[in-house]
Amino acid sequence: MEIQRNSRILNHLQKSFVLYSLLYENTQGIILLSLLLLGGVCNAETEEKMPVMEGDSVTLHTNLSEILDKDTILWGFGPRELIISQITRKEDLTSFFVTDEVSFAGRLQVDQQTGSLTIRNIRNRHSGQYKLTISREKTRYRIFHVHVFDVAGKKDGVKSVSVNEGESVVLQNDAAELQKDDLLIWRFGDEGILLAKIDVETNNHLLNDDDERFRNRLQLNQTGSLTITNARTEHAGLYEVQIRGRGSSKQFLVSVRVTVEEEKVSEMEGRTVALKTGTKLHDGDEIKWWFGDDNNPITKFSEWTITDADINCDVTDERFRNKVQMGGKSGDLIISYIRTIHSG
Repeated sequence: MEIQRNSRILNHLQKSFVLYSLLYENTQGIILLSLLLLGGVCNAETEEKMPVMEGDSVTLHTNLSEILDKDTILWGFGPRELIISQITRKEDLTSFFVTDEVSFAGRLQVDQQTGSLTIRNIRNRHSGQYKLTISREKTRYRIFHVHVFDVAGKKDGVKSVSVNEGESVVLQNDAAELQKDDLLIWRFGDEGILLAKIDVETNNHLLNDDDERFRNRLQLNQTGSLTITNARTEHAGLYEVQIRGRGSSKQFLVSVRVTVEEEKVSEMEGRTVALKTGTKLHDGDEIKWWFGDDNNPITKFSEWTITDADINCDVTDERFRNKVQMGGKSGDLIISYIRTIHSG
C-alpha cells in the first residue's frame, strides 16, 4: 500500500509539473508592466509653501477634477494632524465632516466636487502644516505649509502675486525711473535676505549669488523691477523693495502653485521605457526621481547642466543598477530592459 500511495503522489506531481510548464509557456514574454508617474515623484509626499496675508483667504487644492466612488479625502492640521475635514463617497452616498474646533469656526469651506479646502479670513494661529490624504486605488499625500504674514502698518501696502511652478514672476517697482541719489534694495523673507541692490549714485548693481535658492534666477532692470525665473516653492514668501533716497517701500507676497499630474505608462517586459518630466530644464535646476514608497531618490542631480547626450545614473537601488539614464535636456527617466520588479 505504501508503494501504491507513493506512486499516486508521484503521478500527481508529474501532472502538476506539466500544467505549470504549459501555463508558463503561454504567459512568458507577455507580461505587461504598469508604471505610475506622479509629477516626478511616485507615491511620495509633495510639499508646497503657501504664504498668505492675515485677513485674506487661501485655497489648498487637491488637483482632482472630481471625487469618485470609494474615494476618501482627508484634511489634517498641525503636528498631531487634527482632522479638520473629511469627505467619503461610496455608492453615490457622500459623508461630509468639517471640524467645529473653535480656532476654525466659520472659516472652513470644502468644495464637495474636488475636496479642495478654503480657509477664509485667516489669522496667524492658522499658520502651520496641512496634510491632504487622498485614498483611491492607492493612498497619496500632499503637504501644505501655510505661513500667515502680519503686514499691518507697512507704508505702501502689500501686493499678492501668484505664479505656477516653473514660470517667471516679475515684481514691479512702481518708480518710472530712479533718481540720481536713489539707493534701491530688494529683500526676501522674515530674515530680510538681501537679493539685489542698485546704487544710482555710484552706478553699482548687485545680485545675490550666495543663496542657492536664487542663484542664476534673478534679473534686475533699469527701473529696479525684479524678475525671478523658473520659480519654485522655495521662492514663495514676502519680498520687499525699498528706495532709501525717497523713504518708500513696497511688499509683494508671492505664492507658487504646484500642479501634481498623474500618468499611467505601460510597456512590455524587456523593452525600454521613458518617463517624461514634461518640462524644459535650465542650467542650475535640481531634479530628483523617486520609486515606490521609499523616501530616498533613485536619482538626484543638483546644479543641472543642459546637454544633448543622455546621462548615465549611478543609483544605489540594485533593481535599477546599470539600467537608468536621464535625458540631458529634459531630465526624463529612461529605464532600459525593464522587468516586473520595476512596476510601481
